[in-house]
Parts: sequence; structure tokens; C-alpha cells
Amino acid sequence: MFVIRESDPVADGFMISNHADWPAALDTTEVGRVGNFAVRFNVSYEGTTLSTLNILDAVGTYDYTGLTVFGMGVNVGFFEDVLGMDFTSMTITVIPAPASVCMRAGAALIGVRGRR
Repeated sequence: MFVIRESDPVADGFMISNHADWPAALDTTEVGRVGNFAVRFNVSYEGTTLSTLNILDAVGTYDYTGLTVFGMGVNVGFFEDVLGMDFTSMTITVIPAPASVCMRAGAALIGVRGRR
């Protein structure tokens, strides 16, 4: 799940986790020699970065400005960070729901057919 943290307790941030209260690596279906691969991602910012927990209010690009903590990596079994990644930025954007995209495409096809 994608989690937004606002004033938790004094920091704001984002994480991908299987738990809403703390960062935890998410298991994948890819199996390594000593267990499943898992991915982890979490970033924390100064407490004034976000004003609400509303995802639409969080739309934007987040970089090093106000960054206090970041963690990104791939674990395998009990080994952590077998593959590390460097955080440079993250963008939260609004993507139309699939149903609305299909409806728009269908309307466009109907409009094309009517003009023949």
C-alpha cells in the first residue's frame, strides 16, 4: 500500500509498505536463493511539507528539498539492500481511472463513425 504521513509525529512523508504504521518491505513473487525478493521505499520530510493526508493535495514533485530520511532498496530473504537505489525525486500525479479512459475512447470512436 502507498502511505502518506503528515505530522507523524513531527515529520511528513511517503512509504510503500504492507503496514500503515511503519515502513516494511513488500514481498514480490520472484524467488531468490535464500527467499523472496522484497522492495522497500520510504521518504520523510520536514513537518511542514504536507498540510493534509488527502492524496490529491499531495500531487507534485518531491526532491531533496526538506528531505530528512530516505530508504530505497531490494532485499532477498534476510539479506537487506542487496540492490540499493539512490532517491533523486518522486512525482505524484493524477491518472484517470481506467473506466473513464474507456468511456472517452468509446465516445471518440462513436464521434468518428458519425462523421463518415
